Parts: sequence; structure tokens; C-alpha cells
Amino acid sequence: MPHLPESLTLSHDEIVLRAWSEDDAPALEPVCGDVDVCRFTSVPWTYLPAAARAWIQRVQQACSSGTGLALAITHRRQDLALGNVNLARFSEDGREAALGYWLVPAAQGQASR
Repeated sequence: MPHLPESLTLSHDEIVLRAWSEDDAPALEPVCGDVDVCRFTSVPWTYLPAAARAWIQRVQQACSSGTGLALAITHRRQDLALGNVNLARFSEDGREAALGYWLVPAAQGQASR
């Protein structure tokens, strides 16, 4: 079965995808309670700093164990988490997976220039 990398950073122009850190916890506040995010993800429905940090720890654990990959979507100049892109492996042979993403409301509809 293929293994996901424990650490990965991708970038193009002004967008950087990088590992989540506990310092990113406040970035979850605008999407907690958002039906389109919380219905399909494990992002907490109610923002509490401890719940946000626990979510980050869960995605870090999934990355470490190779069962998922979640990367913070950031802007190169600000390095603030604006969203998440994730890959979750579902099949045992690693051939089928789901790709998902979400963005904080302020980043939705914005194009990288």
C-alpha cells in the first residue's frame, strides 16, 4: 500500500500548501458552524481554542500515520491559514481516495495574482 508523506509543502505563485500548526487554530473560527464545512469535515461546529487545537492535532496525527493528508492553504506573504486541502485514503490498496478543500469566507472567490 502506498504511504503518504509525513510532511509536505507545495507552492505556486502566491499560494503555499503547508502542514497545519497549533498557531493556526484561530483560522478555524470563521468556518466553525459553517454548514458547508462542518457537514463534510471534522472541523468543530463551535469555535473554542481547545477544540481548534484538537482538530489540528487530529489532522497532524492522520498525516503522521499515513491515513490522511491535510495542508493549510496560505498566502506566501502572510502565511495565515486561509483554508484546508485534504486527501483521505479510503481503499485498502490506496487506489481510491477523496480530495476536499474549504476556504474561510474572506478567501472565497479570490484569485491568486
